[in-house]
Amino acid sequence: MLLCLLALPSHTADAPPSAYGEPASSAPPTTSFLSRTLGSGMVLQRAPQRAVVWGHVAAGTTVSTTMTGGGAHQLLTTVAGGDGIWRQALPAVPASPTPHKLAFKASTGETAAIENVLFGDVYLCGGQSNMQFSMPVIENSTQEIARADGYPLVRLFTVGQKTSSKVPLPDLQTVEQSWSVASAKTVANSKGFGYFSAVCWIFGREVFDALGGQTPVGLISSNWGGTPVESWTTPEVLRSCNLSTVDSTLYNSMIHPYTVGPMALVGFAWYQGEANVDERRGDEGAARYACTFPGMIRQWRRSFARPTAYFGFVQLSTWCGNGELIAEMRTVGQMAALALPKVGYATNADHGAGCNIYPPPKQYCGKRLANSALALEYGRDVAWRSPSFASQVASAAPPSVKISLSDVSAAGLRDDVYPFNYLGGAFNCSAQAGKCAWAELLLADGSWVNATLSLAGGSALTLTASPAPAAYAGAPLASRYGWGAVPMLSLYDRGTGLPVLPWFPGLCCTSRPSEQTCLAANCRWSHEGCNIEQEDRATCSAIGDCGKAYEACCAGFAAKGFPCGCHLQDGSGAAGAGCGDCGTAFSACCLGFKAKGYPCKCDVH
Repeated sequence: MLLCLLALPSHTADAPPSAYGEPASSAPPTTSFLSRTLGSGMVLQRAPQRAVVWGHVAAGTTVSTTMTGGGAHQLLTTVAGGDGIWRQALPAVPASPTPHKLAFKASTGETAAIENVLFGDVYLCGGQSNMQFSMPVIENSTQEIARADGYPLVRLFTVGQKTSSKVPLPDLQTVEQSWSVASAKTVANSKGFGYFSAVCWIFGREVFDALGGQTPVGLISSNWGGTPVESWTTPEVLRSCNLSTVDSTLYNSMIHPYTVGPMALVGFAWYQGEANVDERRGDEGAARYACTFPGMIRQWRRSFARPTAYFGFVQLSTWCGNGELIAEMRTVGQMAALALPKVGYATNADHGAGCNIYPPPKQYCGKRLANSALALEYGRDVAWRSPSFASQVASAAPPSVKISLSDVSAAGLRDDVYPFNYLGGAFNCSAQAGKCAWAELLLADGSWVNATLSLAGGSALTLTASPAPAAYAGAPLASRYGWGAVPMLSLYDRGTGLPVLPWFPGLCCTSRPSEQTCLAANCRWSHEGCNIEQEDRATCSAIGDCGKAYEACCAGFAAKGFPCGCHLQDGSGAAGAGCGDCGTAFSACCLGFKAKGYPCKCDVH
C-alpha cells in the first residue's frame, strides 16, 4: 500500500492505515513472563545507567535472574508487585561487544532466557510514515543495505502496527521484528517495502561509527503511518493543551509497554508532523502542535525516568499541500520543542521530493540527526544547528532588509547552492503554482515581491526587492525565505554545509518611516483578527476605549489588504508610531494599555 502512495503526485498528509482509529479489540491484553520488549540479540543500556528487565507473573512471586558474560556470574532476585509485574535492575555494565546471557526463573515455575545480549546505547525511534519509510525504497538502497552487514554490534527491533488501544497495555501485543543483529537481510527484510525505519537505521549507524565502532547500539522502531502526535502521548498531556478529544491509542499500545520497566535508554528520534498540518475545526495545526509536541517530549522523558534524555526530531520536508500551513508546522509547530533542554533537530526542508510527501534521500536527515545527538548527548564538538533568522533591519531606498543570522560558522555563508528541491530540473515551479518558495519582501501596499540575496559578510545578508517598484516609498514590512510547501534553499553555511532554515518572523514594528528593526523574539503573527493576551475578538471589543482603538487599527489595515491583528508584547508603546493611518490607533492602544499596567507593544499581523 505504501509503495503505491509513493507515486501519488501530492498529499496534504499521508493516509492512515485502515486499522488506525478503529475500536480496539475487546479481548483482554496478553502478557508474558518475560516482557516482549526484551529478547535474545538485544542491546541493554550501558553504565552508568542500570538496565531493567521485567515481566509478568502472579503477584508475590519470587523471580531470580542469573546473568553471565565476560567471566562474571551473578544471581539476582526480586518479587512481583501487587500488579503482577516483576522488575529486576541489573548491575551497571560498561559498553562492550562481549555477549551476555540472562536466565529467569519464577518460584511458580515459569522460565525464560535471552542470549547474545550486549550492553551499549539504546534509542527509540517514533513517528509516522517518514520514520516508518524503510531501506528498500530509499535513495541508493542497494548500496546502503549492503553496508549493514558491517554492523553486527547494532541491533534492531520493530514494534508491530496491528494494535491500538484506548487504555495503556502492560506488554506489546504485536511484534513485527524481534531483536535482530543488523545485516543486509534484517535491515531490509530482504524483499518488498521492508519494515525497519531507514531514518532510524542511518541515525544509529552514524552514532555507532562516531563512537568508535565498539559501543553497541540498540534501535527500536515504533511508528505508524498517517498518525497525529495526539496518538503518541497521554491524555494528561492532551488535556493540558486544552484538547477536548483524547486519543493516546498508539502511546498506549506501542510506547507504554516500554515504560513498564521502564526500559533504560539514551534517547529518542522522531519524524512526524505531516498529519497535524491541516487546520480544521478542533485542530489548530501548528499552534496546537507547539503545545502537544513539547508536552509529549516531557511526558516520554518522565515515563522512561530519563528527565534529561536526548530527543531529536526531523523538520518536515516537502509536499504540495497548503504551503502556509506546512511552513507554519516546520517552524512555529515543530521548533517550539527547542525551548526544552537537549532537544536537537535535523531539517529536511532542503531535501524533498517535490509533491511526494515521502522523500527517498533519507541519508541527509539521518546523519544530521545523529550529529545533534553526538553534540547534545555525547558532548562532541559537532556542528548540527543550521543558521537561522536572528534579526532584521529594513530600509526604504532601495526597498531592502538586512538580515542577521545565528549559528553561522566562522567560514561564513554561501549563496550559490543550486536548490536540491529543483530535483535537477524535474520539479516545475510554474506547473506547481504557488508551491515553490524563495526569498520575498512584503511591501506597504500588501504585495509580496521576489527578493535578490546578497551576502553582507559574516552572518549577515541583504534581501532587495527585485525589481524595485518605481513608485514605491517606504521600507518593507516583512521578509521571508523558503516559506512555503517546497523551499528553494540556496543559502548554506560554507563551513558546515547546513542550509539556512526557512523564516518568516512576522511583520516588523516600525520605529521610523525609513527604517524598521525587528528581533525574532519580538515578532509575532496570528490568524486572529485581534488578539489580546490570547483572548478572542469579543473580549478585545469589550475592554473599553482601548478595545475600540484595537478594532479601528484592525479595520484600517484590513482596508489596505492586510490580514491584520493587534497583539500585546513586551516593550515600548512608541514602537507603533510609524504605521501610517493606523499609527495613531496603535499608539493610542499602547498608551491605553500602559495606563492599565500592561507592558505593551503593538504589532501588525
